[in-house]
Formats: sequence, C-alpha cells, structure tokens
Amino acid sequence: MMCGKSPFSPLRQEVKKWQGAQFQAFAGGVWVDIPQMGNAGGQFGRGWNDVSVEFVVTEKKSVDLGVKSNWGKDIWWGATRFRLVKLAGTESANISISSAKYSTFIAPFEVEIPAVLAAYTVDGVEDNGSTLVMTEVETTIPANTPVVLNGAEGVYEVSGVNVATQDSYTEGLLTGVYSETNAPVGSYVLQNKSEGVAFYYVEEGKQPKVKANRAYLTVPAEANVRALFFGDAEATAIEGLGALTEGNIEGIYSANGVKVGALQKGVNIIKRLDGSSFKVMVK
Repeated sequence: MMCGKSPFSPLRQEVKKWQGAQFQAFAGGVWVDIPQMGNAGGQFGRGWNDVSVEFVVTEKKSVDLGVKSNWGKDIWWGATRFRLVKLAGTESANISISSAKYSTFIAPFEVEIPAVLAAYTVDGVEDNGSTLVMTEVETTIPANTPVVLNGAEGVYEVSGVNVATQDSYTEGLLTGVYSETNAPVGSYVLQNKSEGVAFYYVEEGKQPKVKANRAYLTVPAEANVRALFFGDAEATAIEGLGALTEGNIEGIYSANGVKVGALQKGVNIIKRLDGSSFKVMVK
C-alpha cells in the first residue's frame, strides 16, 4: 500500500487552476476563445482544440498573431500547428466627400461607417411624388448596398473581402456600379449645380459618367421632377427654377403655411393652380 500524498495531486491542482483561466487566439484586434477542455487525445488525455480567426491584411497594415491568457505564470499550456489560409482577395475603395458634403457609395464588402459620416438608403417616393423616403443605415453598410453619404469633407479608405458576383446592385431606388458607366436616360445623378447639390434628371444626349463605387437613382415615371434636393431632415424636390416663372403657380408659402412674396431661406411650399404642390429648399 502506498502511503503519503497521491502522486497525481499536483496535477489535479494544476487542472483546477487551469479551469479558471481564459485562453484566446488573436489576430490584431480580432480574437476567439479557446475552449478549456479538448475534444480527445493529447498529453494526459486532456485533448486539443482547433480554432480559427479571420482577419484582413493590406499593404498599409500589419497584423500581430498569437495566443494569450488572462492567467498568471503558474500554468502551462501549448499551442502548435499555426496555419495561414488565404480565404479570398481583399480590395480597397475610397469614400470621397467633397465640400458639397454629399456622395453616393457602394462597396463589395461590409463597411464600418466613419464616425463623421451618415449613410442612407433611398427606399421610395412620398405620396406627393417628389420627396424621397430615406432610411439611415446604422453602424455598418452591408456589402453590395448602394447608399447616400453625408458628412465631413475628406477621403476615407476602406477595405474588405470582395463578395460581389455582379457588376451592379440595386437597393431601393439606388443602383450602385463597380465600373464606370454612363447614367441611363431618365435616371438621376448626384451633382452640384447652380441650384445646389441634388440628384439631377439625366436627359438624352447629356448622360454623365457614374464612377466606380458610386450610384445613380431611378424613380417611378410618375415622379416627374427635374431634381431631388436634400433638406435638413429629408430630401426635397423641385421641378426647376423655370417652373417658378411659367405662370402656373398659385403662390409661395413658408413651411408653416404663411403666404410669402418670394422664395425664403429654408423650406418653401410651391402651390400650383391645379391644387398640387411641391417643396423647394433654399440654402
């Protein structure tokens, strides 16, 4: 009979300590927990686990790889057979915001929205036939989703794994493209003209280029507007300054319904003789 302490007591104590530790495999700021007990086999029958971490490497960015623990130095463990597997090619794209503060954008990968920008999908047209319905995108722009961006002037580089399978994608009223193309006749393209920053109607023989990673807008034919402008809280529309001098209007009203003699800064409501109306935003 063996007397004294069991020769396996230190091992059991070590296992007990180890069970309170947390191990993680990491790649840059991305990490994944490693289960404390293995599947099967391994030294002392403790087993082993296979874990993986996905990360993106670009020419301008290095990534540290490794395994870490939140425990002290009084435990031991091992990590072997590190492998790097290329899942797919990564691409980069630039979000360019001019002094006009607006742009369109699409990327073949998810994009975390820069803190100084806001992103919107364009989902439809209001019952008045001239005002766009827009929904803000929270935190991340999904891959292959065209959006309108608004915010601080600058160029913002983004990158990710390309998951696109076609050259253009449509979401709501926006169609985003991955190669430069002529805007279709009857569509609308974001431009900065004398009337202001707006989506302007594309006429036959005057088709502007839509650059790669940008988008154009298409509205139902019944919208019948020359351009769609952005207001402080919503997009507003105008048929063109010429419409204000054609003699077919009943009057100009402020946002609170007071008739005014001329366009004022802010939102103006233009009422036609046929009873219809539309809004004009004056910057």
